[in-house]
Amino acid sequence: MELDEVKKLNIFERVALITAEIGSVTKDLKVGEGEKSYQATSEGSVLSAVKPLEEKYRVFSYAVTREKETQIIEKEYTWNGQQRKIRLVKVDITATYRFVNIDNPKEYIETISYGTGLDTGDKAAGKAMTYADKYALMKMYKISTGNANDPDSYSSPDDGYIFGQFADYPSEDNPLDYSPREEPKAEQSAQNANPEGGRMSLDEAKAVILPIGEHKGHTMGEVLAIKPGLIDFYASQKFNSGKYPYLKEAAQVILENQGA
Repeated sequence: MELDEVKKLNIFERVALITAEIGSVTKDLKVGEGEKSYQATSEGSVLSAVKPLEEKYRVFSYAVTREKETQIIEKEYTWNGQQRKIRLVKVDITATYRFVNIDNPKEYIETISYGTGLDTGDKAAGKAMTYADKYALMKMYKISTGNANDPDSYSSPDDGYIFGQFADYPSEDNPLDYSPREEPKAEQSAQNANPEGGRMSLDEAKAVILPIGEHKGHTMGEVLAIKPGLIDFYASQKFNSGKYPYLKEAAQVILENQGA
């Protein structure tokens, strides 16, 4: 279709043509592990399918408004024999998403979309916005993601699974309970850090318990959220590891995997 012909189309015709051409989008993400895992479609896949066609048919889409509700969810759990509390941030977003005719901006369609994000820190809002925006596009253009597209076709993870995913990762805004704890023995911390020998994994590094300093009794994962500058210190030459060489290794592993 020539550009002059596109410019004559109203917003409904443009959306209908995009819907007809867009086809399906594959589920390219695996969420979770084991029996509770499921496939999902990434925001990148949806945008890659939508953006060229919106450009072709001269449609601009964006969130006009976003209403946010935040809830703090608390749950106790046991780690290394110690009773602890984790606080998760749950953010619900209600977005009004608008699809505008670029050649006649007064002409547009709006849809309401919802998203929920669950995280131990400031990523909860971003997750909720991404979910709401992605589904606004998917529902407006009737994008299929395959055979298991219906959310009723699979069960949601239970709360034990969800809390289990976050048990080792407190947030800076919502840290774990800071009640006094018994100072762990260095030998015990070293064993917990790397029970099988060799270089520790990221999960093992975050599970290392600090036996010294103002945050003793907390894991390196907790320290990363509470005071990330300490991770830099423990990984640097400024820290005289002495009888705690595993602390330096844990800090270095964490820094090497930042953003992973």
